[in-house]
Amino acid sequence: MHRSGTSFVASLLAAWNFEDAGFVELNRQMLVACTPAEEGHRDWGWTESERFDAGQLPAFRDRVRGARRRARAGRWFVGLE
Repeated sequence: MHRSGTSFVASLLAAWNFEDAGFVELNRQMLVACTPAEEGHRDWGWTESERFDAGQLPAFRDRVRGARRRARAGRWFVGLE
């Protein structure tokens, strides 16, 4: 066997390690909304002052609920509650 199952293993890893693009974008938007505009890497949730305004999170409640519904349909972030 010249390939020894490497293509099969690679395809399994690719299938197991994808991220839902919509969920990643929602996460980025939440981080940007909760961090000061003039600082750091807001889409990473990091700022030099380490300020994070969790009071902005309720505005995302409906979109998070939608992500949970998709999670129940089999997305990778099922365990996040």
